[in-house]
Amino acid sequence: MNHTEILGALRELTSRERVDFLPLAPDLRPFSACQPIAKYLLDLKNGAKPESAAEDLFTALCKDVLGFQPTRQVGSGEGWVDFILPEPMGQTVPLELKPLFLRTARRRSGARTPIPNSTSPRSKNISATTNT
Repeated sequence: MNHTEILGALRELTSRERVDFLPLAPDLRPFSACQPIAKYLLDLKNGAKPESAAEDLFTALCKDVLGFQPTRQVGSGEGWVDFILPEPMGQTVPLELKPLFLRTARRRSGARTPIPNSTSPRSKNISATTNT
């Protein structure tokens, strides 16, 4: 994919308020034509920690779109940051990444229950149908 197509796929993903998965349903088509986004969504469907899946997606997009690999999980003077990004003037830019989607579980009654450890208030919802 070229940069325009990757950014279009990313724009489509970020325009969603929620992503619904049926846990036992077979995936007959990829979630996205963009491989890093498809992997991100598959990771979420398979129960990966949302922040870890977002970090993997960010790393892949930096490589594919921007042409560099960010440094992950770096200790700074004030604690740990998720990434350090290179900057052309020789400085580095610390970046703390939050998940785009938070996990919720939908009960058969239709009610939603947040899954613990979902901390970002700006994140959207990932849903899964459960038997509870």
